[in-house]
Amino acid sequence: MLVSALIRHGPAHLMTLVGRYQALARTEGYQSIDQIKGLVSQPRRADQSAFERANYTRMITSLTRDSD
Repeated sequence: MLVSALIRHGPAHLMTLVGRYQALARTEGYQSIDQIKGLVSQPRRADQSAFERANYTRMITSLTRDSD
């Protein structure tokens, strides 16, 4: 999706996206990228099996679309 937005709006659009990301991060109380890294990683999930199922489902879906 990022590449599509950059193709559609041009490379300068990246600065718009960065600004929006920074505003959202501040709103959520994050001070740095290091605080955000890994928030959706498997070890942080309460139910790691749900994380694995979601990744498996996404993989199967992408393979199915690619074979069409």
